[in-house]
Amino acid sequence: MEDAPQHQQQPIPAAAVVVEEMPIVPPSRRGTKRRHPINDDDENAPRIRKRVRQPRRVRVQYSPEPGPSTSAQSDEQQRQQERELFAIPSNRLTMTQRIERLYIKCNHYADRMGVRGNTINTANGKPLAHTNLRMVIRYIIDRRAGRPTIRPPGAAILEERLQHNHTDGTKNQEGISPEKMELINTTLDKLYNNPSSPAAFAGVTALWKEARKSIKHLRKKDVQHYLEGHRTYTLMRPRRVRFPRASTVAAGFMTDVQVDLADFQALSRHNRGHRYLLVAVDVLSKRLFVVPLKNKRAEEILLKEFFEQREIEKHEPVHSSVKASVAERAIRNVKQRLYRYFAETETLNWVDAAQKIVDGINSSPSRAHGMRPIDVGFSNAQRVWKRLYGGHGAPQKRRPPRFRKDDFVRMSREKGQFEKGYLPNYGDEILEVDEVMKGVRPIRYKLRDEHGEKFKGSFYEQELGRVRKNAETSYRIEKVYRKRKGADGSTEMLVKFIGYPEREWVHESQFVV
Repeated sequence: MEDAPQHQQQPIPAAAVVVEEMPIVPPSRRGTKRRHPINDDDENAPRIRKRVRQPRRVRVQYSPEPGPSTSAQSDEQQRQQERELFAIPSNRLTMTQRIERLYIKCNHYADRMGVRGNTINTANGKPLAHTNLRMVIRYIIDRRAGRPTIRPPGAAILEERLQHNHTDGTKNQEGISPEKMELINTTLDKLYNNPSSPAAFAGVTALWKEARKSIKHLRKKDVQHYLEGHRTYTLMRPRRVRFPRASTVAAGFMTDVQVDLADFQALSRHNRGHRYLLVAVDVLSKRLFVVPLKNKRAEEILLKEFFEQREIEKHEPVHSSVKASVAERAIRNVKQRLYRYFAETETLNWVDAAQKIVDGINSSPSRAHGMRPIDVGFSNAQRVWKRLYGGHGAPQKRRPPRFRKDDFVRMSREKGQFEKGYLPNYGDEILEVDEVMKGVRPIRYKLRDEHGEKFKGSFYEQELGRVRKNAETSYRIEKVYRKRKGADGSTEMLVKFIGYPEREWVHESQFVV
Protein backbone atom coordinates (compact mmCIF):
# COMPACT_ATOMS: atom_id res chain seq x y z
CA MET A 1 0.00 0.00 0.00
CA GLU A 2 1.35 3.30 -1.01
CA ASP A 3 1.78 5.87 1.62
CA ALA A 4 -0.70 8.70 1.50
CA PRO A 5 0.80 11.82 -0.05
CA GLN A 6 2.07 14.13 2.56
CA HIS A 7 0.42 17.53 2.72
CA GLN A 8 2.78 20.07 1.23
CA GLN A 9 3.14 23.24 3.24
CA GLN A 10 1.66 26.17 1.29
CA PRO A 11 3.36 29.59 1.51
CA ILE A 12 1.63 31.97 3.83
CA PRO A 13 0.04 34.78 1.78
CA ALA A 14 0.83 38.40 2.45
CA ALA A 15 -1.20 39.65 5.36
CA ALA A 16 -2.20 43.05 6.60
CA VAL A 17 -1.69 43.01 10.35
CA VAL A 18 -3.64 45.51 12.41
CA VAL A 19 -2.72 45.78 16.06
CA GLU A 20 -5.34 47.21 18.38
CA GLU A 21 -4.60 47.93 22.01
CA MET A 22 -7.43 47.93 24.49
CA PRO A 23 -7.58 50.83 26.91
CA ILE A 24 -6.16 50.38 30.39
CA VAL A 25 -8.76 49.23 32.88
CA PRO A 26 -8.79 51.73 35.75
CA PRO A 27 -8.52 50.29 39.28
CA SER A 28 -11.75 50.08 41.23
CA ARG A 29 -10.12 51.28 44.39
CA ARG A 30 -7.02 53.38 44.78
CA GLY A 31 -4.86 53.20 47.86
CA THR A 32 -2.93 55.95 49.55
CA LYS A 33 0.75 56.16 48.81
CA ARG A 34 2.98 55.90 51.83
CA ARG A 35 6.24 57.69 52.24
CA HIS A 36 7.78 54.71 54.06
CA PRO A 37 8.13 51.11 52.85
CA ILE A 38 5.21 48.80 53.47
CA ASN A 39 5.77 45.91 55.78
CA ASP A 40 4.63 42.79 53.96
CA ASP A 41 3.97 41.06 57.25
CA ASP A 42 1.43 43.69 58.24
CA GLU A 43 -1.88 42.47 56.84
CA ASN A 44 -3.75 45.63 57.83
CA ALA A 45 -1.41 47.97 55.99
CA PRO A 46 -3.00 49.78 53.00
CA ARG A 47 -1.78 48.56 49.65
CA ILE A 48 -1.74 50.02 46.15
CA ARG A 49 -3.64 48.00 43.61
CA LYS A 50 -1.67 47.39 40.45
CA ARG A 51 -3.10 48.36 37.09
CA VAL A 52 -4.10 45.39 35.01
CA ARG A 53 -3.26 45.70 31.32
CA GLN A 54 -5.45 43.70 29.00
CA PRO A 55 -3.69 41.53 26.43
CA ARG A 56 -3.35 42.96 22.98
CA ARG A 57 -5.87 41.84 20.41
CA VAL A 58 -4.47 41.37 16.94
CA ARG A 59 -6.61 41.26 13.82
CA VAL A 60 -4.90 39.59 10.87
CA GLN A 61 -6.40 40.15 7.45
CA TYR A 62 -5.13 37.96 4.63
CA SER A 63 -5.26 39.13 1.05
CA PRO A 64 -4.01 37.28 -2.00
CA GLU A 65 -0.92 38.43 -3.83
CA PRO A 66 -1.83 40.88 -6.63
CA GLY A 67 -1.54 39.11 -9.95
CA PRO A 68 -1.04 40.62 -13.38
CA SER A 69 -4.76 41.14 -13.95
CA THR A 70 -5.53 42.54 -10.49
CA SER A 71 -4.10 45.98 -11.31
CA ALA A 72 -6.19 46.28 -14.49
CA GLN A 73 -9.28 45.19 -12.61
CA SER A 74 -8.68 47.78 -9.90
CA ASP A 75 -8.23 50.51 -12.53
CA GLU A 76 -11.49 49.51 -14.17
CA GLN A 77 -13.23 49.51 -10.81
CA GLN A 78 -11.85 52.97 -10.07
CA ARG A 79 -13.08 54.30 -13.41
CA GLN A 80 -16.48 52.77 -12.77
CA GLN A 81 -16.63 54.45 -9.36
CA GLU A 82 -15.70 57.78 -10.94
CA ARG A 83 -18.45 57.40 -13.55
CA GLU A 84 -20.98 56.65 -10.83
CA LEU A 85 -19.75 59.64 -8.82
CA PHE A 86 -20.14 62.06 -11.73
CA ALA A 87 -23.59 60.66 -12.53
CA ILE A 88 -24.93 61.93 -9.20
CA PRO A 89 -26.74 65.31 -9.51
CA SER A 90 -24.82 68.19 -7.97
CA ASN A 91 -27.60 69.05 -5.54
CA ARG A 92 -27.50 65.53 -4.05
CA LEU A 93 -23.78 65.29 -3.42
CA THR A 94 -22.43 64.92 0.09
CA MET A 95 -19.45 66.96 1.20
CA THR A 96 -17.09 64.00 0.72
CA GLN A 97 -18.42 63.37 -2.79
CA ARG A 98 -18.06 67.03 -3.75
CA ILE A 99 -14.46 67.03 -2.55
CA GLU A 100 -13.70 63.82 -4.44
CA ARG A 101 -15.26 65.09 -7.69
CA LEU A 102 -13.20 68.27 -7.63
CA TYR A 103 -10.11 66.26 -6.66
CA ILE A 104 -10.57 64.01 -9.71
CA LYS A 105 -11.09 67.01 -12.01
CA CYS A 106 -7.94 68.73 -10.74
CA ASN A 107 -5.84 65.61 -11.34
CA HIS A 108 -7.43 65.03 -14.75
CA TYR A 109 -6.19 68.48 -15.80
CA ALA A 110 -3.04 68.24 -13.70
CA ASP A 111 -0.88 70.31 -16.06
CA ARG A 112 -3.35 73.19 -16.13
CA MET A 113 -4.24 73.05 -12.46
CA GLY A 114 -0.64 72.57 -11.33
CA VAL A 115 -1.27 69.55 -9.10
CA ARG A 116 0.30 66.13 -8.70
CA GLY A 117 -1.74 63.65 -6.70
CA ASN A 118 -2.58 65.30 -3.40
CA THR A 119 0.14 67.97 -3.74
CA ILE A 120 -0.14 71.47 -5.22
CA ASN A 121 2.77 72.73 -7.30
CA THR A 122 4.09 76.25 -7.70
CA ALA A 123 4.19 78.09 -11.02
CA ASN A 124 7.66 76.61 -11.61
CA GLY A 125 6.36 73.05 -11.15
CA LYS A 126 7.93 72.50 -7.74
CA PRO A 127 5.78 70.96 -4.97
CA LEU A 128 4.45 73.49 -2.50
CA ALA A 129 5.40 72.51 1.04
CA HIS A 130 2.74 71.27 3.49
CA THR A 131 -0.09 71.22 0.93
CA ASN A 132 -3.02 68.81 0.96
CA LEU A 133 -5.24 69.03 -2.11
CA ARG A 134 -8.33 67.54 -0.47
CA MET A 135 -7.98 69.84 2.53
CA VAL A 136 -7.66 72.87 0.22
CA ILE A 137 -10.75 71.80 -1.75
CA ARG A 138 -12.70 71.46 1.50
CA TYR A 139 -11.64 74.99 2.47
CA ILE A 140 -12.73 76.41 -0.92
CA ILE A 141 -16.15 74.74 -0.69
CA ASP A 142 -16.65 76.01 2.87
CA ARG A 143 -15.54 79.51 1.91
CA ARG A 144 -17.94 79.72 -1.01
CA ALA A 145 -20.74 78.53 1.26
CA GLY A 146 -19.96 81.29 3.76
CA ARG A 147 -18.56 78.99 6.46
CA PRO A 148 -15.45 80.57 8.03
CA THR A 149 -12.49 78.25 8.42
CA ILE A 150 -8.70 78.38 8.63
CA ARG A 151 -7.02 78.76 5.24
CA PRO A 152 -4.57 75.90 4.51
CA PRO A 153 -1.37 76.36 2.50
CA GLY A 154 -1.91 76.61 -1.24
CA ALA A 155 -5.58 77.65 -1.02
CA ALA A 156 -5.13 81.01 -2.74
CA ILE A 157 -3.13 79.45 -5.58
CA LEU A 158 -5.64 76.69 -6.28
CA GLU A 159 -8.63 79.02 -6.03
CA GLU A 160 -7.09 81.35 -8.59
CA ARG A 161 -6.39 78.44 -10.94
CA LEU A 162 -9.94 77.15 -10.58
CA GLN A 163 -11.38 80.51 -11.60
CA HIS A 164 -9.35 80.78 -14.80
CA ASN A 165 -8.14 78.58 -17.61
CA HIS A 166 -4.36 78.35 -18.09
CA THR A 167 -4.54 78.45 -21.91
CA ASP A 168 -6.44 81.61 -22.80
CA GLY A 169 -7.30 83.15 -19.40
CA THR A 170 -11.03 82.61 -19.78
CA LYS A 171 -13.17 80.98 -17.14
CA ASN A 172 -12.93 77.22 -16.98
CA GLN A 173 -15.34 75.45 -19.33
CA GLU A 174 -13.73 72.03 -19.08
CA GLY A 175 -16.77 70.30 -17.56
CA ILE A 176 -18.86 70.71 -20.74
CA SER A 177 -18.83 68.17 -23.55
CA PRO A 178 -18.35 69.45 -27.13
CA GLU A 179 -21.89 68.41 -28.05
CA LYS A 180 -23.41 70.34 -25.17
CA MET A 181 -21.18 73.35 -25.85
CA GLU A 182 -22.37 73.41 -29.47
CA LEU A 183 -25.98 73.25 -28.28
CA ILE A 184 -25.39 76.15 -25.88
CA ASN A 185 -23.74 78.32 -28.54
CA THR A 186 -26.48 77.61 -31.08
CA THR A 187 -29.22 78.46 -28.58
CA LEU A 188 -27.51 81.64 -27.42
CA ASP A 189 -26.87 82.74 -31.01
CA LYS A 190 -30.57 82.50 -31.80
CA LEU A 191 -31.59 84.37 -28.66
CA TYR A 192 -28.95 87.11 -28.76
CA ASN A 193 -28.72 87.92 -32.48
CA ASN A 194 -32.44 87.72 -33.30
CA PRO A 195 -34.01 91.21 -32.98
CA SER A 196 -37.42 89.74 -32.12
CA SER A 197 -36.03 87.69 -29.23
CA PRO A 198 -36.81 88.88 -25.67
CA ALA A 199 -33.07 88.68 -24.90
CA ALA A 200 -31.81 90.28 -28.12
CA PHE A 201 -28.57 92.22 -27.46
CA ALA A 202 -29.32 92.16 -23.71
CA GLY A 203 -27.01 91.62 -20.76
CA VAL A 204 -25.76 88.43 -19.14
CA THR A 205 -28.63 87.99 -16.67
CA ALA A 206 -31.44 88.60 -19.18
CA LEU A 207 -29.91 86.23 -21.73
CA TRP A 208 -29.29 83.57 -19.09
CA LYS A 209 -32.90 83.67 -17.82
CA GLU A 210 -34.29 83.40 -21.34
CA ALA A 211 -31.89 80.60 -22.33
CA ARG A 212 -32.85 78.52 -19.28
CA LYS A 213 -36.29 78.05 -20.80
CA SER A 214 -34.60 75.91 -23.48
CA ILE A 215 -31.62 74.55 -21.52
CA LYS A 216 -32.79 73.87 -17.98
CA HIS A 217 -29.46 73.50 -16.16
CA LEU A 218 -27.56 76.20 -18.05
CA ARG A 219 -24.94 77.91 -15.91
CA LYS A 220 -24.62 81.67 -15.83
CA LYS A 221 -20.88 81.50 -16.37
CA ASP A 222 -21.50 79.64 -19.65
CA VAL A 223 -23.50 82.64 -20.87
CA GLN A 224 -20.72 84.96 -19.70
CA HIS A 225 -18.19 82.81 -21.56
CA TYR A 226 -20.26 83.05 -24.75
CA LEU A 227 -20.66 86.83 -24.56
CA GLU A 228 -16.93 87.37 -23.97
CA GLY A 229 -16.39 86.05 -27.49
CA HIS A 230 -19.12 88.23 -29.03
CA ARG A 231 -17.73 91.43 -30.59
CA THR A 232 -20.90 93.50 -30.18
CA TYR A 233 -21.21 92.70 -26.48
CA THR A 234 -17.55 93.37 -25.69
CA LEU A 235 -17.80 96.78 -27.37
CA MET A 236 -21.16 97.83 -25.91
CA ARG A 237 -21.06 96.31 -22.43
CA PRO A 238 -21.64 98.79 -19.58
CA ARG A 239 -18.60 100.37 -17.99
CA ARG A 240 -18.08 101.73 -14.51
CA VAL A 241 -17.04 105.36 -14.17
CA ARG A 242 -17.05 105.79 -10.40
CA PHE A 243 -15.13 103.19 -8.41
CA PRO A 244 -12.52 103.16 -5.60
CA ARG A 245 -9.13 104.29 -6.80
CA ALA A 246 -5.69 104.30 -5.21
CA SER A 247 -5.31 106.94 -2.52
CA THR A 248 -2.32 109.27 -2.21
CA VAL A 249 -0.36 108.59 0.98
CA ALA A 250 2.24 111.26 1.68
CA ALA A 251 5.63 110.15 2.96
CA GLY A 252 6.05 113.30 5.05
CA PHE A 253 5.83 117.08 5.10
CA MET A 254 6.38 118.61 1.63
CA THR A 255 7.39 115.26 0.15
CA ASP A 256 4.27 114.83 -2.03
CA VAL A 257 2.85 117.89 -3.79
CA GLN A 258 -0.03 117.80 -6.27
CA VAL A 259 -0.20 120.50 -8.96
CA ASP A 260 -3.05 121.45 -11.29
CA LEU A 261 -4.35 124.44 -13.26
CA ALA A 262 -7.47 126.44 -12.45
CA ASP A 263 -9.03 127.74 -15.67
CA PHE A 264 -9.99 131.47 -15.75
CA GLN A 265 -9.85 132.06 -19.52
CA ALA A 266 -13.29 133.69 -19.61
CA LEU A 267 -12.06 136.39 -17.18
CA SER A 268 -8.68 137.11 -18.82
CA ARG A 269 -9.59 140.65 -20.00
CA HIS A 270 -10.38 141.62 -16.40
CA ASN A 271 -7.08 140.23 -15.04
CA ARG A 272 -4.36 141.74 -17.29
CA GLY A 273 -4.31 138.72 -19.61
CA HIS A 274 -3.91 136.05 -16.93
CA ARG A 275 -5.79 132.93 -17.99
CA TYR A 276 -4.76 130.28 -15.45
CA LEU A 277 -3.98 129.92 -11.78
CA LEU A 278 -1.32 127.33 -10.97
CA VAL A 279 -2.34 125.64 -7.71
CA ALA A 280 0.00 123.40 -5.69
CA VAL A 281 -1.02 121.66 -2.46
CA ASP A 282 1.03 119.65 0.02
CA VAL A 283 -0.76 116.33 0.49
CA LEU A 284 0.08 116.00 4.21
CA SER A 285 -0.50 119.52 5.56
CA LYS A 286 -3.03 120.63 2.86
CA ARG A 287 -1.12 123.94 2.50
CA LEU A 288 -1.81 125.81 -0.75
CA PHE A 289 0.53 127.71 -3.05
CA VAL A 290 -0.68 129.66 -6.12
CA VAL A 291 0.91 131.46 -9.08
CA PRO A 292 -1.08 133.35 -11.82
CA LEU A 293 -0.11 132.38 -15.40
CA LYS A 294 -0.90 133.90 -18.77
CA ASN A 295 -0.55 130.65 -20.73
CA LYS A 296 0.13 126.95 -20.19
CA ARG A 297 3.49 127.07 -21.88
CA ALA A 298 4.92 129.17 -19.06
CA GLU A 299 3.67 126.64 -16.52
CA GLU A 300 5.29 123.77 -18.41
CA ILE A 301 8.66 125.50 -18.68
CA LEU A 302 8.58 126.64 -15.06
CA LEU A 303 7.83 123.19 -13.67
CA LYS A 304 10.24 121.41 -15.99
CA GLU A 305 13.16 123.58 -14.91
CA PHE A 306 12.15 123.28 -11.26
CA PHE A 307 11.98 119.47 -11.40
CA GLU A 308 15.35 119.24 -13.15
CA GLN A 309 17.08 121.54 -10.66
CA ARG A 310 15.71 119.78 -7.58
CA GLU A 311 15.86 116.23 -9.07
CA ILE A 312 12.19 115.66 -8.27
CA GLU A 313 10.35 112.63 -9.64
CA LYS A 314 7.26 113.69 -11.57
CA HIS A 315 4.13 111.54 -11.75
CA GLU A 316 1.45 112.38 -14.28
CA PRO A 317 -1.68 110.56 -15.54
CA VAL A 318 -1.48 109.19 -19.06
CA HIS A 319 -5.01 107.96 -19.79
CA SER A 320 -7.41 108.78 -16.94
CA SER A 321 -9.46 111.93 -16.53
CA VAL A 322 -9.46 111.45 -12.74
CA LYS A 323 -6.17 112.85 -11.47
CA ALA A 324 -4.64 114.93 -8.65
CA SER A 325 -7.75 114.65 -6.49
CA VAL A 326 -6.25 116.69 -3.63
CA ALA A 327 -5.34 119.54 -6.00
CA GLU A 328 -8.76 119.44 -7.70
CA ARG A 329 -10.49 119.69 -4.33
CA ALA A 330 -8.25 122.64 -3.42
CA ILE A 331 -9.11 124.40 -6.71
CA ARG A 332 -12.79 123.98 -5.96
CA ASN A 333 -12.27 125.57 -2.56
CA VAL A 334 -10.33 128.51 -4.04
CA LYS A 335 -12.89 129.12 -6.80
CA GLN A 336 -15.75 128.94 -4.34
CA ARG A 337 -14.27 131.72 -2.23
CA LEU A 338 -13.23 133.77 -5.26
CA TYR A 339 -16.71 133.80 -6.81
CA ARG A 340 -18.25 134.77 -3.48
CA TYR A 341 -15.69 137.56 -3.40
CA PHE A 342 -16.81 138.59 -6.91
CA ALA A 343 -20.44 138.71 -5.78
CA GLU A 344 -19.59 140.83 -2.74
CA THR A 345 -17.21 143.34 -4.39
CA GLU A 346 -18.91 143.39 -7.83
CA THR A 347 -15.59 142.83 -9.60
CA LEU A 348 -14.05 140.05 -11.68
CA ASN A 349 -10.42 140.72 -10.79
CA TRP A 350 -9.05 137.54 -9.21
CA VAL A 351 -5.31 138.18 -9.76
CA ASP A 352 -5.08 140.68 -6.91
CA ALA A 353 -7.31 138.65 -4.56
CA ALA A 354 -6.04 135.11 -5.17
CA GLN A 355 -3.10 135.24 -2.73
CA LYS A 356 -5.27 136.78 0.01
CA ILE A 357 -7.88 134.05 -0.46
CA VAL A 358 -5.18 131.36 -0.24
CA ASP A 359 -3.72 132.90 2.93
CA GLY A 360 -7.17 132.74 4.49
CA ILE A 361 -7.57 129.07 3.53
CA ASN A 362 -4.15 128.19 4.96
CA SER A 363 -5.10 129.92 8.23
CA SER A 364 -8.36 127.97 8.65
CA PRO A 365 -8.46 124.47 10.24
CA SER A 366 -8.54 121.59 7.77
CA ARG A 367 -11.17 118.93 8.26
CA ALA A 368 -8.65 116.26 7.27
CA HIS A 369 -6.41 116.58 10.34
CA GLY A 370 -8.10 119.31 12.41
CA MET A 371 -5.14 121.72 12.30
CA ARG A 372 -4.34 124.88 10.36
CA PRO A 373 -2.10 124.07 7.38
CA ILE A 374 0.35 126.82 8.38
CA ASP A 375 0.80 125.13 11.78
CA VAL A 376 2.01 121.86 10.25
CA GLY A 377 5.76 121.56 9.84
CA PHE A 378 8.65 119.16 10.17
CA SER A 379 8.38 119.11 13.96
CA ASN A 380 4.83 117.73 14.12
CA ALA A 381 4.59 116.01 10.71
CA GLN A 382 4.81 112.55 12.26
CA ARG A 383 1.84 113.19 14.54
CA VAL A 384 -0.22 114.54 11.63
CA TRP A 385 0.73 111.53 9.50
CA LYS A 386 -0.51 109.09 12.16
CA ARG A 387 -3.76 111.00 12.42
CA LEU A 388 -4.31 110.81 8.65
CA TYR A 389 -2.91 107.39 7.76
CA GLY A 390 -2.70 105.53 11.06
CA GLY A 391 -4.68 102.53 9.81
CA HIS A 392 -3.31 102.54 6.28
CA GLY A 393 -1.03 99.52 6.72
CA ALA A 394 -3.63 97.34 8.46
CA PRO A 395 -4.18 93.93 6.81
CA GLN A 396 -7.15 93.82 4.46
CA LYS A 397 -9.14 90.99 2.98
CA ARG A 398 -7.59 90.14 -0.36
CA ARG A 399 -9.38 88.68 -3.32
CA PRO A 400 -7.83 87.14 -6.42
CA PRO A 401 -7.33 89.45 -9.42
CA ARG A 402 -10.01 89.40 -12.10
CA PHE A 403 -7.51 89.09 -14.95
CA ARG A 404 -4.39 87.00 -15.38
CA LYS A 405 -1.21 87.58 -17.35
CA ASP A 406 -1.75 87.17 -21.13
CA ASP A 407 -5.53 87.66 -20.87
CA PHE A 408 -7.12 89.49 -23.81
CA VAL A 409 -9.00 92.66 -22.87
CA ARG A 410 -10.52 95.81 -24.32
CA MET A 411 -9.87 99.23 -22.80
CA SER A 412 -12.80 101.46 -21.85
CA ARG A 413 -13.22 104.73 -23.76
CA GLU A 414 -13.30 108.15 -22.16
CA LYS A 415 -16.58 109.74 -23.22
CA GLY A 416 -17.36 113.42 -23.39
CA GLN A 417 -19.86 115.11 -21.12
CA PHE A 418 -22.65 115.02 -23.71
CA GLU A 419 -21.73 111.78 -25.50
CA LYS A 420 -24.53 109.24 -25.68
CA GLY A 421 -24.46 106.26 -23.35
CA TYR A 422 -25.62 103.78 -26.00
CA LEU A 423 -22.49 104.31 -28.12
CA PRO A 424 -19.55 101.87 -27.71
CA ASN A 425 -18.01 102.01 -24.24
CA TYR A 426 -14.85 100.07 -25.14
CA GLY A 427 -12.26 100.46 -27.86
CA ASP A 428 -11.85 98.13 -30.85
CA GLU A 429 -8.22 97.29 -30.17
CA ILE A 430 -7.69 93.99 -28.35
CA LEU A 431 -4.83 94.20 -25.84
CA GLU A 432 -3.05 91.72 -23.59
CA VAL A 433 -2.36 91.87 -19.86
CA ASP A 434 1.40 92.22 -19.49
CA GLU A 435 1.66 92.38 -15.68
CA VAL A 436 -0.65 91.98 -12.68
CA MET A 437 0.33 94.43 -9.91
CA LYS A 438 -0.80 92.42 -6.87
CA GLY A 439 1.23 94.44 -4.38
CA VAL A 440 -0.97 97.55 -4.66
CA ARG A 441 -4.55 98.16 -3.58
CA PRO A 442 -6.72 98.26 -5.61
CA ILE A 443 -5.06 95.78 -7.97
CA ARG A 444 -3.89 97.33 -11.24
CA TYR A 445 -2.71 95.95 -14.57
CA LYS A 446 -0.11 96.86 -17.19
CA LEU A 447 -1.00 96.24 -20.83
CA ARG A 448 0.74 95.60 -24.16
CA ASP A 449 -0.51 95.55 -27.73
CA GLU A 450 -0.30 92.65 -30.18
CA HIS A 451 3.18 93.79 -31.28
CA GLY A 452 4.52 93.65 -27.71
CA GLU A 453 4.68 97.42 -27.18
CA LYS A 454 3.80 98.29 -23.58
CA PHE A 455 1.35 101.02 -22.62
CA LYS A 456 2.35 103.75 -20.21
CA GLY A 457 0.80 103.71 -16.77
CA SER A 458 -1.48 101.10 -15.22
CA PHE A 459 -5.19 100.35 -15.41
CA TYR A 460 -7.88 99.42 -12.90
CA GLU A 461 -9.93 96.29 -13.56
CA GLN A 462 -13.07 98.45 -13.93
CA GLU A 463 -11.42 100.06 -16.97
CA LEU A 464 -10.93 96.72 -18.75
CA GLY A 465 -13.24 94.10 -20.23
CA ARG A 466 -12.26 90.51 -20.96
CA VAL A 467 -12.37 89.30 -24.57
CA ARG A 468 -12.19 85.70 -25.77
CA LYS A 469 -9.93 85.92 -28.80
CA ASN A 470 -9.70 83.05 -31.29
CA ALA A 471 -9.53 82.37 -35.01
CA GLU A 472 -13.14 83.56 -35.43
CA THR A 473 -12.53 86.98 -33.87
CA SER A 474 -13.49 89.71 -36.35
CA TYR A 475 -12.11 93.23 -36.77
CA ARG A 476 -13.84 96.23 -38.32
CA ILE A 477 -12.06 97.81 -41.30
CA GLU A 478 -11.86 101.59 -41.40
CA LYS A 479 -10.38 101.96 -44.89
CA VAL A 480 -8.82 99.91 -47.71
CA TYR A 481 -5.85 101.79 -49.19
CA ARG A 482 -4.59 99.60 -52.05
CA LYS A 483 -4.27 96.07 -53.38
CA ARG A 484 -1.41 93.94 -54.64
CA LYS A 485 -0.99 90.60 -56.36
CA GLY A 486 1.13 87.90 -54.83
CA ALA A 487 3.45 85.45 -56.59
CA ASP A 488 0.76 82.76 -56.42
CA GLY A 489 -1.85 85.06 -57.95
CA SER A 490 -3.68 85.78 -54.70
CA THR A 491 -4.70 89.30 -53.71
CA GLU A 492 -3.65 91.19 -50.58
CA MET A 493 -5.09 94.47 -49.32
CA LEU A 494 -3.50 97.22 -47.26
CA VAL A 495 -6.14 98.12 -44.67
CA LYS A 496 -6.49 100.07 -41.46
CA PHE A 497 -8.63 98.57 -38.72
CA ILE A 498 -10.83 100.73 -36.50
CA GLY A 499 -9.07 101.40 -33.23
CA TYR A 500 -5.64 100.23 -34.42
CA PRO A 501 -2.92 102.78 -35.23
CA GLU A 502 -1.01 100.93 -37.97
CA ARG A 503 -1.92 99.64 -41.43
CA GLU A 504 -1.60 95.95 -42.27
CA TRP A 505 -1.55 93.73 -45.34
CA VAL A 506 -4.41 91.22 -45.19
CA HIS A 507 -5.06 88.28 -47.51
CA GLU A 508 -8.39 88.44 -49.34
CA SER A 509 -9.45 85.07 -47.92
CA GLN A 510 -9.55 86.60 -44.44
CA PHE A 511 -12.29 89.08 -45.32
CA VAL A 512 -15.78 88.37 -44.01
CA VAL A 513 -18.75 90.01 -45.68
